Amino acid sequence: LLASGGKDALVKLWDLRHPSAPLTVLPGHGRGGGVNCVAWRREGSSLLLASAGSDKKVFLWDPCRSGAASVPEGARFARGVVFIHPGHDAAVRSLSIGACGSGLFASADAAGDVHVWQVAEGILQEYDNCMG
Repeated sequence: LLASGGKDALVKLWDLRHPSAPLTVLPGHGRGGGVNCVAWRREGSSLLLASAGSDKKVFLWDPCRSGAASVPEGARFARGVVFIHPGHDAAVRSLSIGACGSGLFASADAAGDVHVWQVAEGILQEYDNCMG
């Protein structure tokens, strides 16, 4: 299984045995910059996928719940979205999922800010302007 993101603001999951078309398409990130990075981790029988984009958000997905490859116009959350972290002030350029079961995530943006956070607790630690 391969996850990709791009300028079209879509996260796509690919079965590399059948690469002619994506297995699943996960819309949600705002237009105008796209998806900058993706990360995923298998936790037991579940798959947790994270994506970050120029819309300053990190999305956590359960792609097994994604269902259809499209979202009705005006939908608040795309199908399969578990959580959205909207805390960045610039495009998110990097993210990481902590060890299995830790619930920790880290994300870094173009301004050099790093957030270490948990879904249940919000931002646990924020490091400003790590680049300079």
